[in-house]
Amino acid sequence: MKQLLDHTVEVLALWKVLCDHQLHLLGQSLSAEMRMSLKTTLFRDLILSGSDTCIGLINALIHRYLDDAASTDAISEKLRTHVCQQLSACQYFGDVVELCCVVAEKLDPQHRAQQCYSGQQEDPAAVEALLARKNCYQQTCLVLKKLYTAAACHPQSPSVPKSPGPMVQTTPQGYEEGLSPLEAQRLADETLSLALQSDDELCHVAIFDWLTDNKWDDKLLEIQSPHLENYLKRQTVGQVGQQQQTDLVAKYDLLWKFYEKSGQFIAAARVLSRLADAHSTAISLPMRIEYLSRAIVCARAAETSSFGNAVQGQFLYEMEEKMDVAKVQSQVLEAVSRLPSRDADTISRLHSDLLDVTQLYEQFAEPLGLWECKLAILHCANHYDSALVTSIWQNIINAEVKKLGNADTETKLATLGSKMKTLGRTYAQSEQFFPLEFLVKTLETYSVRWNGPPGWVVSIMLTAGVSFQRLFAVYNRLYGAKDVVWQAEGKPNHLLKVLADMLNRLVDSSTGGLAALVPTADRRALIGQCVEAVGVYLTDLFCTTHATSPALITEFRTLQGKLELL
Repeated sequence: MKQLLDHTVEVLALWKVLCDHQLHLLGQSLSAEMRMSLKTTLFRDLILSGSDTCIGLINALIHRYLDDAASTDAISEKLRTHVCQQLSACQYFGDVVELCCVVAEKLDPQHRAQQCYSGQQEDPAAVEALLARKNCYQQTCLVLKKLYTAAACHPQSPSVPKSPGPMVQTTPQGYEEGLSPLEAQRLADETLSLALQSDDELCHVAIFDWLTDNKWDDKLLEIQSPHLENYLKRQTVGQVGQQQQTDLVAKYDLLWKFYEKSGQFIAAARVLSRLADAHSTAISLPMRIEYLSRAIVCARAAETSSFGNAVQGQFLYEMEEKMDVAKVQSQVLEAVSRLPSRDADTISRLHSDLLDVTQLYEQFAEPLGLWECKLAILHCANHYDSALVTSIWQNIINAEVKKLGNADTETKLATLGSKMKTLGRTYAQSEQFFPLEFLVKTLETYSVRWNGPPGWVVSIMLTAGVSFQRLFAVYNRLYGAKDVVWQAEGKPNHLLKVLADMLNRLVDSSTGGLAALVPTADRRALIGQCVEAVGVYLTDLFCTTHATSPALITEFRTLQGKLELL
């Protein structure tokens, strides 16, 4: 009943428009057959089965205004408020699009609207023409909205009624009567495709605006239109204010996604780079790192797809360097966030810009005493200063030991060992930034004080990635230096115990031994060095009277025999 009443109102409204515009004159443009049919048609028949007659009358009205020289201002509003509804009700959605395009062209035959949109002309007449075209294309968007809403609707599932009585059939809000969701989706896609065939850029822009306002970004990026790139670029014009910044970031996101989807990888990478570099509180540091990561992926894809060139190669190199610094900045941010006296402005500063290594060092790491960050900055910048690097490592170890306080020995060994393994995995392969001899001596000093096992430091360094042969050479040099620190700590044979532990690892086949610890090419030379060194250790032990010497002499003699067998 509701559908019947709605349809009756629409037909009568159309009849009123026809009467207002001299129905007898419109009838002259109808075919003889339709005029004869109209003379014998009752209003009942016109409503129930007169769809073709209604469409013929609408077309006659349109052609009358397009064929003569009359102004279309009066009829355009009528067409929008009665005619488009009638066409939609009859499911002639393509005719709505065509009608809107024809009326828009009639209202603006000199294409002043396009000139206004592109900034070439901004006089009142051009602005008025732009508004007129927008109003026409708004009807197309309303039809699309109606269809896509119907496509997204699903009939309500049965439920227990709230009150007794016959079941009341309800229709979801926005559901297009007579259309299934699948059919509505098909018609919506066809109507959208037809609208995008228009030569008028403003028709495309109206659809883009409608999709953007409804947050249908995926649908927007699926559109194949020659005007989409220009539209997305126009949206990225600078704005001010927090909310405007957030909106601007979303517009840039659409632009790089468009470039990536269309295979313009280097253009996508440059937009992503611009986003990463933008000064904005709307972009967090993790987002900036994500943008840089995507930019690198796109730049590499551009090199692969177009065989690259020197400019693209340089751009990729710059992006990778920028990513390295950004990761250090993230480390600084994490360290600052853990400080008891952390400052909101400092954290905001680290989020709102990508900083260079000098700024990170001078403005954050140095004044805040962020020792690990200092080391990361020097490593990233490849700035080597032996005294500074050694000082930084000393402060890192001191800070970790200070945090341990009065913890038990096992906790101290485990915690400091874990910290050194973590840092070692990052820096062990960069000898300039991992002063192995200094670190081994410092850690062995704590091992003596905490009564740690002989292999504690060796295990740390091997886990961190230091080669066995390099580590053995360091321990051999430390032993040869005869530093008084071991005597002062009351354990003059401490390094010999560690060396014995190392050599036992080398000859122990149950844990892999030589094959697991040393590359084939280096084994013969290392075994020769070890045999020679054991001879020196035994000579020195024979000359000492410390309580641990006899046991070490026995152990090294056994090792000497096993090494010679290797």
